[in-house]
Amino acid sequence: MSFLLIKALEDLLKQGFDQTVFRQPDKEPGVYVPPQFFIGALPPKRKNNDPDYEPQSEFPFIVNRFMEGADSQDSSMVTIKTLCGIYTAGDVEAGENDIANMVFRCRRLILQKQMLDDRYELEMPLKWTLGNAEEQHNQPYPYYGGEIVSRWTIPIIEQCMTPEEEIKIYGSGQ
Repeated sequence: MSFLLIKALEDLLKQGFDQTVFRQPDKEPGVYVPPQFFIGALPPKRKNNDPDYEPQSEFPFIVNRFMEGADSQDSSMVTIKTLCGIYTAGDVEAGENDIANMVFRCRRLILQKQMLDDRYELEMPLKWTLGNAEEQHNQPYPYYGGEIVSRWTIPIIEQCMTPEEEIKIYGSGQ
């Protein structure tokens, strides 16, 4: 059931970024693309250890991953980290501005909705950071990152699904 939560969060963010584009590395100046969405992590740099495989740039991206959870008698609490990444060929100020815009848009979308699929409820506070505050330079120019940590309450009552529904949600395993 928690996988349905992360898919609902991804769908919310995809809709909110459907008309938004950012610069992609290693492309001609002026080439902009919408963010790519991933669950768990960015794809591996090599595919099946194929030395001829040339990976595509993941930037700009938004990754949603489970961090932790806790169960109580009536519900479960799940923590999701949303990682954002952009590339900019502009100056440092432009990069800081672009990543802030991406993170703040994610934040705004989550705060506006606060309930996903009529069953997953956002628990406050919603936390966010830009870069790594422990380092002297906050962002690795020309790549910039930020993150949002959200906590969601999930009803403990699980719904039985048909095999077709499970295949649609989780895949066939092949």
